[in-house]
Amino acid sequence: VYPSFFLVFDQKRYLFNVPDGSQRMFINGSMKWGRVSHIFLNSLSPDCMGGLPGLMLSVQEGGVSGFTISGPKGTVKYLDDIYNNVFAREFQAMELVDPEESDLYLDHTIITEEDEKRTQVTASTSKFQDENITVLPIVTKSDTAQNISCSYLIKGPKEVGAFNPKKAVEKGVPKGPLFAVLARGGTIEIPGTKEKVHGYEVCELPPERTITLMAYARSIEDIEQLTTNVLLQ
Repeated sequence: VYPSFFLVFDQKRYLFNVPDGSQRMFINGSMKWGRVSHIFLNSLSPDCMGGLPGLMLSVQEGGVSGFTISGPKGTVKYLDDIYNNVFAREFQAMELVDPEESDLYLDHTIITEEDEKRTQVTASTSKFQDENITVLPIVTKSDTAQNISCSYLIKGPKEVGAFNPKKAVEKGVPKGPLFAVLARGGTIEIPGTKEKVHGYEVCELPPERTITLMAYARSIEDIEQLTTNVLLQ
């Protein structure tokens, strides 16, 4: 079974690949697929998405919201062709492409009637980003144009450095609830003045963001493309 990678945050879950047996993985690990907000596929091969239909059925039968499925070029058409007339729940599809190619596929959005087509389709993009993670695709191509895969460089959330109350007091911030706002990296206004204090001014340097590489290589050629990609230099 091809490995699957699961990222867990307080309110969201991110799943990388859905091989056969993924539902068993959820059950054995006491994990809930209802909180999966995004699925990333390394490729459209069965080893990466063999368990996707079963997972989509479980989501549909459970009455929970659908999720977004991202993958290499071809993901949108594949899901639209295969799953569109099967699943009643809304599932969004997105293609992740090289930054220099992203503008070429902006017209790939498929506009459909909701009653006839249930898959929500969005344009291709060169990265995925939300409040938790940033995912950058590293696209590898074989000799055939259709055989495209994605490795993913995953950057964790930006963290705020440790709050330094002494610095806050020196800037005239009174002790109390304003400290909590600054500790989260927010901006406050000192009572009785129009002077603003930003969180980064009273916090230590933040730790380095966690970076994870979800690599997918089918050949020596893929490895060479990966190791020479500008994102890994």
